[in-house]
Amino acid sequence: MFVIGRNRIACTATFLLVGATLAATGCGSTVSKSASAAPPQTTAAATTTATEAAPTPPSLLKAAHLAADNVRPGEIIIKQSGTANRGPYAFRPGVYRVRFQQWTSSGEVDFTTEASSLVVQLDRKPGDIGAETVTVFNATQGSGSNQITVPGGEFYVDVSSEDYGLVLRFTPAP
Repeated sequence: MFVIGRNRIACTATFLLVGATLAATGCGSTVSKSASAAPPQTTAAATTTATEAAPTPPSLLKAAHLAADNVRPGEIIIKQSGTANRGPYAFRPGVYRVRFQQWTSSGEVDFTTEASSLVVQLDRKPGDIGAETVTVFNATQGSGSNQITVPGGEFYVDVSSEDYGLVLRFTPAP
């Protein structure tokens, strides 16, 4: 769980999958009994089959990197799957660099043609578009960045039309 200011962000999804390749080695054992009448030998053999881990999709690796725990003062990191309102988060007045990475664990996706547009906004009230609503992204790509100006105060992060996992990172300008 991340604690950023007074906000808590639960990290329930694992963003980095670690796989290992098993070598196919037959392992056998021989059991023999010795007695005066010399019964026939009994042989038992066990075999294993190799299973190769699927490669980790690049979008998942990029998302894990963007969501890394090296949070600087004032940064807000949001990890989620699906459409949701998150927050409220305390934003300082000023300029923020916002980066995003969509991800999928099932393989690569062409976000320009196979996914709906990612729409992210900052709202004072959940789902309520008002005079101070800030549009962060309206993008049809897997990753990107933008600079936004925030008036400061508490905002909800409204993510809509999102088909895949998402990491958002808000970094205040120096």
